[in-house]
Amino acid sequence: MEAATSVVVEAGSRLASGFRSLRSEGLLCDIVLSAGSAQCAAHQALLAALSKPLRDHILSTSKGQMPPSPELAAPPQPLEIKLENMAAGDEAVEALLCHMYGEKRDGSEDFSQLSAAFQLQALEAPELAVGLQALQAEGLLCDVLLVAGGSHIPAHQAVLAAASSSMRRLLMDGMKQIGLEAQGKRSEALELELRGVQTAEAVKVLLDFLYGRPLADKNLSREACDDILRLAAELNLPDLEERGKVWSQSCQLPTVEEGEDLPDSGEAAETKEEEEEADEEEEEEQAEEALEDTTELQDSSKETAAKKFLSLRIQRFNAKNAVPEPPADALEAAEVAGVLESRHDHKLLQQLVQLFWERPVWIEAALRSAPTLGAGANSERLNRLLPFVAYQWKDGPWQQAFARLGWDPRKEREEATPLQVIDFRDHYFKAEGKNEAKESSEGTEDAFFKKPPTLRSQLYHLDDIQDDIVESLLKTGIEGGAEVTECHRKYGFVSEVYFLFIHERLQLKTNEIREKTKKRQSRVSRTMPRKRARV
Repeated sequence: MEAATSVVVEAGSRLASGFRSLRSEGLLCDIVLSAGSAQCAAHQALLAALSKPLRDHILSTSKGQMPPSPELAAPPQPLEIKLENMAAGDEAVEALLCHMYGEKRDGSEDFSQLSAAFQLQALEAPELAVGLQALQAEGLLCDVLLVAGGSHIPAHQAVLAAASSSMRRLLMDGMKQIGLEAQGKRSEALELELRGVQTAEAVKVLLDFLYGRPLADKNLSREACDDILRLAAELNLPDLEERGKVWSQSCQLPTVEEGEDLPDSGEAAETKEEEEEADEEEEEEQAEEALEDTTELQDSSKETAAKKFLSLRIQRFNAKNAVPEPPADALEAAEVAGVLESRHDHKLLQQLVQLFWERPVWIEAALRSAPTLGAGANSERLNRLLPFVAYQWKDGPWQQAFARLGWDPRKEREEATPLQVIDFRDHYFKAEGKNEAKESSEGTEDAFFKKPPTLRSQLYHLDDIQDDIVESLLKTGIEGGAEVTECHRKYGFVSEVYFLFIHERLQLKTNEIREKTKKRQSRVSRTMPRKRARV
């Protein structure tokens, strides 16, 4: 017990020191405490681990937010807490944070009031480690998924960076790869694949070590031991490496139970027939039990798998991870997840499956225009059912479009190129029409460019634009981009020159349509009879 307590105390001190370093550099801060002119940056995970009132307030801001993945149930949202109503001075707020980060400062009366309000009267070293362990165990405020062995294990970026400088560099490198900023406020979650690590078991041991959980004797597989030793060496964690060597030695040879008598060969020959019959009966019983267990496990695993599709998965163009995979059966998964509320939902989901099979990418405006969906495909129903069929691109040549689960347009040049999305920004809204642009289309925008756009930024599939010149430019642009070997983040598989030509053609066409509309309205106004007033 004393050894375990010592581990937690040491971990609390180590984590506090690491958090102080992160805060001094402004790294991974995602919350601001403000009072008067002071704005003090901090880390939500640390505040929530040490103060129950702060924890409850921070978690309340995540309610109703769509998580970036099923494993991150309550990711942190960028947050500012104003302490104006608590009569807290500038120095008191900074003193409060220094206290929570493990620095000793003389407290003023305002500081004492803040400490009492946030229940921080007596902070000890183990409290930080224990609080962070509880958050990670419940999956609260986690913003990174460590991927290994087919599993996604949630954790806190700030905790990993505070516990290990090598882990900090690994996180920073991962953020740079997908274009995320490491400093300041951010709500972007990160998925980090640990290359060369085959077992989720090893990653869980690594997290136990970094969060300061006591590492009891473990019955680990040979592969897990190898992964632990590899992780410890690469992340420069000598204490974990020593423990890994002990575990590795224990799984070198199979254990032999003492006191077991080997069967006598003569007796075995005499009772061979009886043993075979007994074995057959036992095998039948085991088969029946295994069938029952398998059925229960299948039901449980189906429910777990189905819940992964309760929220829409988001994909970034530069992300190295594969696009989300589909369920074995979308209808069955939706039924297990409990999202089919009526026979109309069942029919709509079937229609969505068919639409995405016929065409793998749809922006929302084009999807709503599909004749087979009809008026019943409102926003609420689409938001509930689409995750079982599609994921959404956050950026790139198919920005904001929904793509069929398991289908990656970056690898399907021929089919994906005509379905690229162009973000058309009408110059009209920068000049005389700057007050006419709508903030939201409310699902009524034209997907085929039959009329001028109503939004400052309006999306169209290249193949949906009904214009002979655009069709010709697109065909030539695809042929002109044939030498492009990689998909470009902005232009996709179309050559840059023709992509810009298409944008210019759209601008010219919208100007022509607006001019014709003005002339028509002018003619109508001239031919209308004057109204006369009778007195």
